[in-house]
Amino acid sequence: MPGTIVPYDRVPHSSALFVDYLYHFDRVSSFYEGPPYELSSYKTVAAQLPSFESKRERVCAILARQNKAFGCGEATFENLQRLSQTGSYAVVTGQQVGLFGGPAFTIFKALTTVRLARYLTEQGIPVAPVFWLATEDHDLA
Repeated sequence: MPGTIVPYDRVPHSSALFVDYLYHFDRVSSFYEGPPYELSSYKTVAAQLPSFESKRERVCAILARQNKAFGCGEATFENLQRLSQTGSYAVVTGQQVGLFGGPAFTIFKALTTVRLARYLTEQGIPVAPVFWLATEDHDLA
């Protein structure tokens, strides 16, 4: 089945900020360290991030315990091993569980997180993907 690419500037209700971030970065450059499609942007941010060495071991132990209970595969524990190393980073995102378009969007976000982490690691920035699901809806009522 052939695929169709629909640019975000053609998706109804896409925010102007998001569209500018993707396609007209010069318009929003004062808000961000660099364009999302340039490796140098990630290197700049990584160099500015404060170290979380004091909490790294604890965070990785909690994530290992949780993912073991979830029955996660070997790739998960390889990523946790990477994250446990001094000087590594995490690409973190998540999504509130939802109906309709939500489940497909959640999978897309998770896969994008994995792909970005893999790309940055291949480029010499050791990164592990971290994805969380917000499963408790406080505003359901």
